[in-house]
Amino acid sequence: MKHKLLKLQGTNESEFARGVPVEMTLKELGELPFKITEDKFNNSGFVFGEVEGNYRNNKNMINRTLFPIDIDGVPNDIFDELVEGLKAQGINAVVHTSHNHKVGDKGNRFRVIAETSKTMTPDEFPDAVPNFIDDVKVLKKYAKYIDPCTDRKSQYFLAPSHPPETEKFARKVYINGGQPYIPDTLKRITKDIPSSKVESAKTSMKDILKGVSEGSRHNECARVTGTMFNKGMVYEEVLQIVSGWNQLNKPPLPQEEVDRVVQDLKFTNSFPTEELTEPSEPRYQLLHTQDARTSRPQVKWLVDRIFKEKGICTIYAPKSQGKTFLAIDLAYKLALGQDWFGHKVLGARDVVYFAMEDWDGVNIRQQGYELHHQLKSLPNLYVVDDDEFQLDNLSMVRDFMESLKSVNIVNPVIIFDTWQDMTTYLKGNDNDDMSLAINMLKKIVKEFNALIIFLGHTGKDVSKGFRGASSIEGHLDTAIISSYGSWQLGKVKNGSMDLAYEFSYDTVDGLGADGDEDTLVINPLYKQSSGKSPHKKRQGNQAQLYDLIKVALDKSALIGKVLVDGVACKKCITYADAQKLMSKVKKNDGKSIDSFRQNSLFKSVLKSLSERRDLDRGMSNDGQEYIYYPII
Repeated sequence: MKHKLLKLQGTNESEFARGVPVEMTLKELGELPFKITEDKFNNSGFVFGEVEGNYRNNKNMINRTLFPIDIDGVPNDIFDELVEGLKAQGINAVVHTSHNHKVGDKGNRFRVIAETSKTMTPDEFPDAVPNFIDDVKVLKKYAKYIDPCTDRKSQYFLAPSHPPETEKFARKVYINGGQPYIPDTLKRITKDIPSSKVESAKTSMKDILKGVSEGSRHNECARVTGTMFNKGMVYEEVLQIVSGWNQLNKPPLPQEEVDRVVQDLKFTNSFPTEELTEPSEPRYQLLHTQDARTSRPQVKWLVDRIFKEKGICTIYAPKSQGKTFLAIDLAYKLALGQDWFGHKVLGARDVVYFAMEDWDGVNIRQQGYELHHQLKSLPNLYVVDDDEFQLDNLSMVRDFMESLKSVNIVNPVIIFDTWQDMTTYLKGNDNDDMSLAINMLKKIVKEFNALIIFLGHTGKDVSKGFRGASSIEGHLDTAIISSYGSWQLGKVKNGSMDLAYEFSYDTVDGLGADGDEDTLVINPLYKQSSGKSPHKKRQGNQAQLYDLIKVALDKSALIGKVLVDGVACKKCITYADAQKLMSKVKKNDGKSIDSFRQNSLFKSVLKSLSERRDLDRGMSNDGQEYIYYPII
């Protein structure tokens, strides 16, 4: 049977939004070849269902079909077990290894695409997925390794790929095991515990803490966990206490089950708790206003009026808008104790740059910065290379903190690049999930008296700010909004919002083993007026390319190739034709710009199109990409 899908194409994650509708059988999906590439996003992707306007978001989903299940980080190779388990239950499916399967110590990664007998509405799908996992024994066995993104209404899935060095590990099997799975779209309210919540509540917490016997362990574990969270304890403390309590049970629960209960409950409490006892002395001290002023320390600025000595901050921007260049400049200035954009720095600090998104890119940019400024490697500037780090993984957070202690880090500035990379398995729009991540950062801040700055992304609508749950913003001390050539303060506690600066880029040549790589470093320019948009006026090469594109559009005979809200756009040119215009962009000396700058320049102009609304870009129904005049 044919399934209606939306096929997506792009060169980075942010571009997987517009697509082309296609129809494919499960067998045809299974016959898609592995693409051999280092960058998994250099590939096509699919939304398994129909999408209104061919533009992917939750509101546009018409229906969902198939069950795509990502299983990540499994300790053992379970490929054959997955295949045999699906066959045993007569389920039609495709099983293949994922892009990062068996790369070093990153674990085993697989995808299962199971055929469904019918489509589901977007509201039915999130209930049908966990029901399917619960019904399929082999999936239920490895449920804790299943990516939580699996049940998102508009989630896309990349076609099979592998980097060249792990091509030998690539495996894919089409299973024609029987009949398509009939989705169960009803929300199940099931509990794998024999005693009810009401019965549990009759037992006093005092007695429960002495340990319980088999049959009530799971239920009471949840009750103890909920009680701890209700009393304001953080995740790490709760896990430690509940794990200790579990050893008193007869017999104790497996530790992995305890971990799962604590993780699931997090900051919610589904079970009744005992009343709090009256404290022996007043918890809160009432002070007269003058006494309160003198008893509290004054705000100390690490970077005057921008960053405090400790707290949680962010620098965010759309993808490929230069936030890493800005963060690297800030890292070196803080490590050196030098002013940043004219703002006094309190003194040199230990700086830890945690590179999760692109270690190679960070490395070459740091080399370029040191070469440009004639610096030697700084003894108080550290780099961590680990693209597996996750804030919801207590073990990883604890190991990172121990690593800081091992080199006697004090009062550090820690830069995490990026927020999205270290919260991969948390739901970005879920306030409970984001609260867990923020509380982990607060733990690090408190332990080391640290300033944490994480880099983040906006959504496609830049005006909506940082991409994530609304709870994040309330915990931030400073938020900087960055663009390709400027930044401004979006938020600062006890500081001034009247700060916005522009910067240019200087090219640094001769990097890499063969001296054939180059990079950019930022060059601060001048202060902008208060409240102005941080977007820099197009200058130099960017202005040249933009003008060339507009001239080409004016001369173009192509009209109506792209539909926007069902209406044909005005004149347009293809991406390929726009890229050819790069050869006409000249430097001040009349020479063509180098290939690295060409690529960077083209991306920066494309990223700025929709922000300025004078031009736009998109995909036609035939899969061709265009730049066009919008319908206004």
